[in-house]
Amino acid sequence: MAESVAPFGRQLQQLAALQDGSHLIQLRQWMTESANVYADVLSLADHLLVNNPKLSGIKSSLPYVVVEQFQQFVKNSPNGSQLAAQLLTKSVRKRALSFALKRNNKTWLDIIADVYHLTTLEVTDLLDIIQHLLSDNKFFEASLLVIKCELRDHFDIKDLLVPLLLQDKLTVVDDYIRGHEKTHGFEFIKFLDKCFADRSVGDPFADRIPGARRDKLEPKALEKLVTRLLKQHGIDETACPHIVAQRNVRQLRYLLYKRYRESGFSDGSWSEIIINTVADNKPLQEELIYQIVGFRDPNEAFKWAEHYNIPVDRRPYEIQNMIECPKTSQNNSGQNDSWDGGWGNEEEVVVADNYHTLKLSLLDDIVWVNSESKFESTIKRIIESCDVIGIDGEWPPVLGSSSGQKLSILQISTRDSCHIIDVLKLSQSTKQWNLFTEQILNSNTILKIGFGIHNDITVIKESVTVGVEFKPKNVLDLAKFVEYILGEYPDLIADSVLTDARTRDLKGLTKTVFILLGKALNKSEQFSDWNRRPLREDQVKYAALDSYCLIEAFDKLHQLFTERNYNFSEFVTNFVSGKLHKTHKQSVDDQNDSQPDINYPEMNVKQFRCVCDTMLQGLGRYLRICGADIEILESTDTHDKAARIAMDQKRVLLTCGAPYQYYKSRLSAGMCYRVCNNASAFEQMEMVLIRFNIKVNVED
Repeated sequence: MAESVAPFGRQLQQLAALQDGSHLIQLRQWMTESANVYADVLSLADHLLVNNPKLSGIKSSLPYVVVEQFQQFVKNSPNGSQLAAQLLTKSVRKRALSFALKRNNKTWLDIIADVYHLTTLEVTDLLDIIQHLLSDNKFFEASLLVIKCELRDHFDIKDLLVPLLLQDKLTVVDDYIRGHEKTHGFEFIKFLDKCFADRSVGDPFADRIPGARRDKLEPKALEKLVTRLLKQHGIDETACPHIVAQRNVRQLRYLLYKRYRESGFSDGSWSEIIINTVADNKPLQEELIYQIVGFRDPNEAFKWAEHYNIPVDRRPYEIQNMIECPKTSQNNSGQNDSWDGGWGNEEEVVVADNYHTLKLSLLDDIVWVNSESKFESTIKRIIESCDVIGIDGEWPPVLGSSSGQKLSILQISTRDSCHIIDVLKLSQSTKQWNLFTEQILNSNTILKIGFGIHNDITVIKESVTVGVEFKPKNVLDLAKFVEYILGEYPDLIADSVLTDARTRDLKGLTKTVFILLGKALNKSEQFSDWNRRPLREDQVKYAALDSYCLIEAFDKLHQLFTERNYNFSEFVTNFVSGKLHKTHKQSVDDQNDSQPDINYPEMNVKQFRCVCDTMLQGLGRYLRICGADIEILESTDTHDKAARIAMDQKRVLLTCGAPYQYYKSRLSAGMCYRVCNNASAFEQMEMVLIRFNIKVNVED
């Protein structure tokens, strides 16, 4: 059969090379004249694949085009059904299945199954073929056929899903589970959980499967996979008690570390998150009090032991004889300072001087938006009077759970107010969210400022019902904006301020607020229960400040630019539009153009003496591995120290970004080199080696 189509196959290849569509005309004519077109198309495709094996599975390849054209030919033929009934015999369909399975590709199987009606083969015939594939350890091909023909119920998860995991075919695992989450998905998670608890459970499978990836059965890999499958497929966590228990203990230890080592909780948020995390989990309740005793806080341990009614004989020895907890002035319950959108008189709260505080009045300037009419009023006010707003969202801490993030509240700050939208109550208010999306998020005239705002926007979309096009515009990520500014304008913020921020180990928005506004944010409410109603007063202040400080930081940058006669508005516009973001190639070209034209004599890497400033510690480590004589500055060191080391020790100073201009003015020509700040540390090392004509030998 293959020989009879070979001449036409060669002719078709020649016509296809012309790229004028003549091969398609000739192909359709050939199909019309064929006496057994179903069998002949298989022979033609097989012939083309034998002669062009690398084209297998590629939709643009000629063999695939032949089958695709035949698919259209049958659909458009007035007697297509009659043609199939007459020519599509059982033997032809089996041959088509064999052809598809040899391709080892889902795309091929899909189109062949459609054209040759493979799913109508007798179940017994299909099962027989699958069993032969399994006996040959062709788990991938067998799985494709099982999925296509909906034969999952004939197989145990250990027949196919486990081998697929060990052969790293996770995409097929997802396809296998999809639509069968409560059966095969649930059972597969149960098996993985058993492997997590006892590694020996999976060893027999790894022993008999060719090319098994045993690392897939490592506890970390299993936990990561199970977490993804739970989230992606919505499988009930009861399928994996061991993994959930391990995760719960780990997150509990993390919370205790935050509480006792970093002072990362207010009393109210601490009580809320412990109650929500531990819940009615008896083993975790006991783990909690033992862990707290380990942090030398027996009073707190006794309080929780009493709260959960832990029997005395199951309590740590240190608190077994305690009868009552000494009274404390702290409010640990967090239940008596609730906020419902305002009250009769506002009390002044003394806040530690070392934290940035909210300048808005809790009573007059913060609006609790918990009705559709209030939501519409908020939207109207923003549209009519605001050109810039700060956006931030809060949701309960996920802490390793497989459930996704869902907004509890959304804060929108202007220069004189903060509107806190109760998303829990208004998530289904489609009319208002449509208006908010169209008139605010999608607006080109209102600048939306956020810190990592694209994540917030994603969570907004996933948390509410929106019935209009969701394409936010004129969005400024303050995190990236400040990072870019510090690189391009090193004179904007004093080195001492940046050094102080590094010394304090400040991160994220807290660091940005510190370097621009002088004080860090108090993040002790970050892990609050944002689903509680009403919110506590401290929660409201925290939430409002998180969005309001975005406006303050933005205005501070405006002030700093104006003081130096920089055009801030134009800078913001260009940054938001992407005009200030350079491609990797542009950055390399720019940094090369600014270097002095010096030809360095060839030297061994051990002769190369240099100093890396604070932004190039990764580059420094690579050069040190190669054998270079290098000084690497600490994060707390200043640009001035880097320049002094370079001058005093006659070292080349390696830097990136705007500091290059400062160093260039202080060092002699050729003693300062700016690498591309968009390149990886390894790529930066390559640039340095090439620039200074440095040779690295194998022994180095």
